[in-house]
Amino acid sequence: MKTSIEVFLVVALLLFNFVLAGFFLFNMQIFTMPELTLSLDVTEISSDQLTFSAQLLVHNTNPVEIILEDISINARTGEQSFFHTTIPGGIVNADDTSSFELTDTIAFSGDLDTALMADITGTIGVRFLGILSKTLPLTAHIQASLETLLDSFQAPHLSLEASINEVSTEGVSIQTSLHVDNPNPFILYLQDINTTISTDTKQDLMSLSSITGEIPSQSSKEFTVEAVLPFTVFNASQLTLDAEGLIGAQIGGISEKIPVKGHATLAIPQISELLFKNETMDFSVSGEFKIRLRGILTTIGFRIYNPSDLPIETKDLHCQILGLTGEDKYKLIVENPMENCQVLSNQEVCVNTDVILPYEKLLRSGTIHLLPTWFILRIEGDIAIQGTNQRIPISINGYIDPHLLR
Repeated sequence: MKTSIEVFLVVALLLFNFVLAGFFLFNMQIFTMPELTLSLDVTEISSDQLTFSAQLLVHNTNPVEIILEDISINARTGEQSFFHTTIPGGIVNADDTSSFELTDTIAFSGDLDTALMADITGTIGVRFLGILSKTLPLTAHIQASLETLLDSFQAPHLSLEASINEVSTEGVSIQTSLHVDNPNPFILYLQDINTTISTDTKQDLMSLSSITGEIPSQSSKEFTVEAVLPFTVFNASQLTLDAEGLIGAQIGGISEKIPVKGHATLAIPQISELLFKNETMDFSVSGEFKIRLRGILTTIGFRIYNPSDLPIETKDLHCQILGLTGEDKYKLIVENPMENCQVLSNQEVCVNTDVILPYEKLLRSGTIHLLPTWFILRIEGDIAIQGTNQRIPISINGYIDPHLLR
């Protein structure tokens, strides 16, 4: 009896092994590798590194559960490996998807390809009735792109301004300000931002010194450059400033550069606003009269005081003697050009000219009576800085009572 039971158990065990082996053989023949999906989501960016979350999705299409062990991920761009980590394994049920996640930091270096490749290795096992029946090596290659990372580089906002501060013996002082707003969570670098200045008369004046520097993350910074323009700038009505160069960034160790441009215009102020700084330029006119055979010899004097820091010059000066009858009836008696002169800084110069006032014209200088109400000594002309065509018109009158000539 005992022998029959033993034989039965042996036969049953053999049959169970044959069935179980056949089942595993069948499952191993139809077993397919799970589908793997790896995603890298950047959660924080700095100049030196990236903080990211990695997620490995494992979709098990087999009718039995599988076990993942010793999962290793090695990421690279081109030949450069920049990231290596392991993910704890686990069980993935039949016809189910499991997620394996971790958070870490990575850093790149040098010039990288935008293509990102990840090699995933590990061990996958098949378990039936709680028994691990088979293990297979897991090898997968996944390709992604760094374009989304590089797209996080927001172009900075540039504004260019300029102002003319003063006029000196060296020229016209100008100050340019380049304001850069950095909206990115990493430092930006200005690389040789060059600014050229020209005028609306198509005259290229100069190129300013290159601007270099860095703008901290999510902040703004202003860079100023000063220069001295020639006096010929006053021959134009508008300045044009064009800034051009490169702005670079380090994004998690990746070097990125973009070209940038800035543009500004500046109306050239009147020379009088800069030249005299609200100080008074003094003028005076004088006359001396002598009786001569042909008429009255009149010596007209023009005195000018220059309060500016620059030498100025008079242009197209001429004097007139007019008769004024009533309040608005003028009659030109005689006119004569005067010599131009240069007036140094904080100096005073007097220019004289002689005019013969014929008796015949003197007696006919009035419009109603023989003599006018007043004789007027008038001097007109312009003042300018040498080398410029922007002028300050001047006109000064001196009044003489005609009764003094009787």
